[in-house]
Parts: sequence; C-alpha cells; structure tokens
Amino acid sequence: MDYNNNNTEEIIATQELETIDIRQYLWLLWRYLWLIVLAGVLGAGVAYYVSVSQIPIYQSTTTVLINESAAKNAVTDYTTILASERLTKTYSEMLVKMPVMEEVIRRLNLKILPDDLLKRVEAQPVRDTQLVKISVEDPNPYLAAAIANTLVEVFSDQIKELQTSRFSESKANLQEQIFAMEAQINQASQELAKLKEQGASGADALEARLAQYQQIYASLVTNFEQIRLAEAQSATNIIQVEPARADLVPVRPQVLRNTLLAGFVAVILAIGLVFLFEYLDDTVKDPDQIIRATELPILATIGRINAEKPGLVAQFDPLSPIAESFRRLRTNIRYSAVDEPVRRLLITSPTPKEGKTTVATNLAVILAQDGLRTILIDGDLRRPTIQKLFRSKIDSGLSTLFVHPELSVDLVLKPTNIVGFQVLPCGERPPNPAELLGSKRMSEILSQADAIADMVVIDSPPVLSVIDAAVLATLDTGVLIVIQPGATKQRDLMQTVEQLRRVKAKILGLVLVDIKAGYARYYRSYYSYDYYYEYISEEKKTTPRKRLQEAVPQLLAGVRDETQSK
Repeated sequence: MDYNNNNTEEIIATQELETIDIRQYLWLLWRYLWLIVLAGVLGAGVAYYVSVSQIPIYQSTTTVLINESAAKNAVTDYTTILASERLTKTYSEMLVKMPVMEEVIRRLNLKILPDDLLKRVEAQPVRDTQLVKISVEDPNPYLAAAIANTLVEVFSDQIKELQTSRFSESKANLQEQIFAMEAQINQASQELAKLKEQGASGADALEARLAQYQQIYASLVTNFEQIRLAEAQSATNIIQVEPARADLVPVRPQVLRNTLLAGFVAVILAIGLVFLFEYLDDTVKDPDQIIRATELPILATIGRINAEKPGLVAQFDPLSPIAESFRRLRTNIRYSAVDEPVRRLLITSPTPKEGKTTVATNLAVILAQDGLRTILIDGDLRRPTIQKLFRSKIDSGLSTLFVHPELSVDLVLKPTNIVGFQVLPCGERPPNPAELLGSKRMSEILSQADAIADMVVIDSPPVLSVIDAAVLATLDTGVLIVIQPGATKQRDLMQTVEQLRRVKAKILGLVLVDIKAGYARYYRSYYSYDYYYEYISEEKKTTPRKRLQEAVPQLLAGVRDETQSK
C-alpha cells in the first residue's frame, strides 16, 4: 500500500516538474520574443532583398518518347522492358553531350559556349516509361523554349544518321552489283537481238546466260529490299510528345518561398541562440531552481521601481503594486516566524547594487504604516545611503554611539514624517566597521533599540564584499537575502547562503527585486502566496478611495509631528 502511494507521489512530482519546465521555456521565449521577431524580420528582409536583386531565370520543358522499332517489341518480357529502360537512360545521357550542344548553338546562332549551354540543360528519364523530360533554363523564356525544341530536332537527326550508317555500306555494295548486273543484262539482250536478226547460231547459249543474269539481278534486288526493310524495322524514333512553350513565371529566385524560409530559419536560429545564451548565463533566473538550490522560500518579488524617489515608494505611492509587494513581504515575514516572532530584520545581498537598501527602507515604512514602532538602522558603515534618502544630517548616528557610549539610542534617532518610524543613520564613517559591528556595544545598541521599538530593520553591507553582514547576522536577527534575477550570479548566491549558515544565521528567505512587469507573474507563482489573486481580492474588498482615506490621517499626523519638532 505504501509502495503504491510512493509511486503516486513520484508521478505527481514528475508531472509538476514537467509543467514547470514547459512554463520556464515559454517564459524564456516570451522574454526574448523581441529578439526572435527581430531575427525573423531581418532574415526575411535580407532574403527578400537578395531575391529581388537576382536576375530571374525561366524554365521551359519538353517531353520526348523513345519509340523503339517493331522488331524489338515483337516479344514483350522482362528482358525487353529492362532493355527499353536502359535505352531510355542511354538516350537521356546522349541528349546532354557536346555534339548536340554544338549543333543547337549553330542552328540558333547563339553567342554562348557549349559548356555554358550544357549547364542550362537537364534531361531526366521518367521512371517506368520510355519518356525523357528535357528542361532548359535561361533568362529569356522564349529562348529557353527555342533551345528545348531545337535540341529535340538535333538529337533526332543525329540518331537517324547513326542508325542509317549501320546499313549504308551494305546498301551501297548491293546497289553497285545491281547496276553492274543491269549493264550485263542490257548487253546480253542487245547481242541476242542481233543474232536473231542475222539468223546466226549461238542464240540458244546467249539466252541461257541472259536468264542467269536476270536471276542474279532478281536476287540482288531482293537482298537490297530486305536490307531496307531491316533498316526500317530496327530504327528507333524520337517523337516529341509535348513541345516546349515559353513560361513567363520564373523558376528562381522564388521570392516568397525564399523570404518565408529565411525568416523561419532565422527564427529557429534565434531560438537556438536564446537557449544557448540561457545555458551559458550563470545568473539566477528560475525561481524553482533557486528554491531547490538554497532550500529557502521566496518571500516576495518586487517589481521594477520607476518612481521619482525610488527608495520610498511605500510612502509616496502607497497604492501602487510595488507597495503591495512590500506588504506581502511583511505578511510572509510574520508567517515565517510564528513561534518566535522576529523583532530584528537584517537586509543584505550577495553583492552591491542589488536593491537591499530599497527593500530595507520600504519594508520599514510598511511596518510603521502597519502600526509598529520601527527603527531603520544604516548598518553599512562603509557606504551609507539611508541618510541620503531621508536627508538626515551626518553629525550623529550609529558611529556616534560607539564613540560616546554614554549616549543612548533615542538621543541620535532621526524622526521622519511617518508616525512611529525613526531612522538611525550611519553618521561619520569609522575606520574599523567590522570591529565595531561585532563589539558588545553593538549588542547594547540593538537592545536599546528593541526597548523603544517593535521592529528594528538593519541595512547591512553585501555578504561577499565584507564580513560586516555575517557579523550582524549573529546578533539575533532574522536575515532577508535580496537578489536580482538576471544579475545575481548563482555562485554568489550559494556562497552567501553558505557563509550565513556557517555563522548560524536565521535566514528567513529570499526577496527577488527589479522584476520587469512582463515577468512578474512568472516569478510570483513560485512563492507560497499568489500575489496576483491576493492583490485583486484586496482591491475588491478595499477601493483605492477608501485606502486613500485611511492613509491621509496617518500622513497628516506625521506632518504635524515634524512641525512640532521644528
């Protein structure tokens, strides 16, 4: 019973994997559809231009029958049929020989070499028949027809000459003997007539000789007629069944066929190149592959941000799909740590410029909008960026708390216009960031932040660039790894996960950023909650107008607090 269940699960898993592979291939084709279409258009365009630039070639065709003599066809058997087919093939080869080409050129007065004419002529026997199909190609359709018809005439005449030469010598000898015998008969007849007039003796002997001459003459004439009859019976005739006519439709170039074929081949080559480039590309792309390789869930996919202030989309465009993506990330973070709720979040990435700061700032804004007291700490003491986004002064910050341990966190926090959201910028950049972040003082700073906030979000340096992120990951933080499909290397991602696991970091999952609009549905279908349907359902429950009404009081309260602080 268990065996059958295991087989069923394997079959279902195989079917799901095949479905994913098909979807992956379709997505890849859709991603590079512009390249495939462009290649097809260029290939078809080049083929069309080349085709219309060529000189059109016309073809004219005629068919001849190799009609064998009646004597040869008296008995029809397999040997006779085989001999007829061989004769037809022999004649088709003789049709395209130099003597025929030279005579055709002479009769038509062509200004062309026999070799060049031979390249334009093709003679092909029709299978299981005594027919030979002759095709002639030429830029002039009328000249092609004339060459084909003249070629049949020339070949027929040459065959007749060839057959006549076989009996010519015998006929000539017999004719000479007949002429000589006629002369002897005439002479003997005249002598016999004179003897009869004179009444001289010897007429009986002359009459006997004359009768002998006449008998020989009759035999010679009979032999001559028999040779003529044999010549007529053994003659093979070349009969033109279908005369060649000028065809005004060129056989090449075939513009339409060449254009379509070139376009099709270009599309196939483009698809092959797409799959080749995809195979050679070592960046992360396939969500299923990412999940299998890292054994980590994809908590959210963030689209490409094109707002004027890309770091604060959740604040300035709270109703956008990008903001909804960060809300989904917030929800999935809660679900990922139900037993031990996360109060500290470390946002990092394998390499620089992969969107970790954007994720950290917008996630912090979303958490504050959800009613949580949130502190955003710029843990990147080497290349700080958060203070630029919030236009904070660099006179004090995280580095200040290391220099002045008597100060508490609440004294250097920077307020924002969002209720419950404060920022701890970097301040002056220290010379030894790794030592500071790994010190006991850093643990005290985080403990103080925990005391005054519900959630602490830390923007850290990339894992593979410096050791800072690995150090911060040991301070009881939940880690989010931000990667950019198509940019993050697979090797970098695996090294990042390995380094964080080596320090026993609590990795909550992955966040995919900078997803183009056309690819969003492909990526979103891979993490546990389908963003698309959830977004639609929320839109049905809460209209944009109602959501705006809910957001206005919070924004006004933030402005009021900022005014009072000033």
